[in-house]
Amino acid sequence: MSFLTTLASAFKGGGGSRAPLARSFTSPWAHAFDPGGARQPFDYTNAARRSFLENPVAQRAVRLVAEGA
Repeated sequence: MSFLTTLASAFKGGGGSRAPLARSFTSPWAHAFDPGGARQPFDYTNAARRSFLENPVAQRAVRLVAEGA
């Protein structure tokens, strides 16, 4: 087996089943029972606070700027 044949067979996947070309059936009522359908609006204040509290590099940077002022 040559190198090119080996390389080609690695990307062919062995001739197994193919990926479906069309989407599967979805019930018309699926959106009514989907818990993730309603998203709450993005709250920038809480997101920034949570990110700051979880990031020690940001805490150090703020401390350095505050001490320099």
